[in-house]
Amino acid sequence: MPKPSPAAPLRLALLLYPGCMPAGLFAAADMARAANLRAQAPVIEVCWAGVDLQPVPTWQGPALAPTVALAQAGANAVLVPGLWLSSPDDLQGPLRQLAPVAQALRALPRRTPLWSYCAGVLLAAASGRLHGQGATATWWLRAALQQQFAAVDWRFDEPLVAGPCTTTAA
Repeated sequence: MPKPSPAAPLRLALLLYPGCMPAGLFAAADMARAANLRAQAPVIEVCWAGVDLQPVPTWQGPALAPTVALAQAGANAVLVPGLWLSSPDDLQGPLRQLAPVAQALRALPRRTPLWSYCAGVLLAAASGRLHGQGATATWWLRAALQQQFAAVDWRFDEPLVAGPCTTTAA
């Protein structure tokens, strides 16, 4: 009997954007490598994606260069890291600055899972991908996110909210 062919690895795009905190992305890349080593086969393929290929300044860290534009990544899922916000009072400034990122997320096929956490959930919400969906985010953004994105079913008392194509974590 012929051996079934192995499944193609999950292509996970780690999204770099201005002001992001990339520590979680590095951790995800390390876990993907560990999963591949444990499985003794490629099960997760990581790509570092950006809106374009320009180096991305990170929060108090080095500029990181994406290896692929998000639109061309062919990702099976996209991980959106947190961003540094100093106050929940005015989300308009970060939303204006990061509008190209929200637009790039909006342009992804709706079937592409979007995973976000902490204040990075702001970008998932701004992309429209959380409209009518359950979601959570960091607790201190509760009032601002509820006001700004009233169409999202916010569940701030839950640490993780997973839906068919979006997963958010506090």
